[in-house]
Amino acid sequence: MLAEDFGYQVSPRPAGEMTPEVRTDVASLLEVKKQWVEKQEPGGAYVGGLFLIIGGFVFAITTQTLPILLVAIALALAIGHSAEKNSGQAKEELADFERVSTAAVASPWQAWPCRVQEIAGVGDKAVLLLGPEGEVACTYQSPMPEDVWTGLTDGRGVVWFAGDVRFGGLLALPGGHPRWWARTPKVEITPRPISDRQLHIEEELTRQAVAYVFSEWL
Repeated sequence: MLAEDFGYQVSPRPAGEMTPEVRTDVASLLEVKKQWVEKQEPGGAYVGGLFLIIGGFVFAITTQTLPILLVAIALALAIGHSAEKNSGQAKEELADFERVSTAAVASPWQAWPCRVQEIAGVGDKAVLLLGPEGEVACTYQSPMPEDVWTGLTDGRGVVWFAGDVRFGGLLALPGGHPRWWARTPKVEITPRPISDRQLHIEEELTRQAVAYVFSEWL
């Protein structure tokens, strides 16, 4: 585990046991995502496309305008292709979430120093988990709650992370609340230059992550 390699503290039990609400969060969100995937199934689109072709055929025969039928067929094929594409994307997103959430529930909470940046044109924040030398170990795109963002010192703090650092996971303030998800970025994120003051803040946060005591929250 990367956090342990860096000397950061981890909880003695998995996040799903230490913070039982995590299991509830995952189950609820997983159900919502499964329902969304079901709605994206292309079956209804194919039926609609079939009716479109039939309607175009009848109209073309009645009016003797073959181009109308060709247009109807083209539209039906486009609708079917779009529905298949949307369904495939929804299933892929569900599989990604299942992988990330399973790891989040089963892995321990990890104490990480972090740096947070705004992302231009996007409501999410960039969350950069830091290594012991101040280097960026992991970068995520995350819908961090606004009160968490405004409560950080120069956009820096210690957070809890549960999951697989390669794919993202669950973030929380110490204590496990509030919680929010972090994923691999969908936009390019470049770490910004930092001042000496900010460097000192990060060095102190690194010391806190190394000396963190999870038993205080048990």
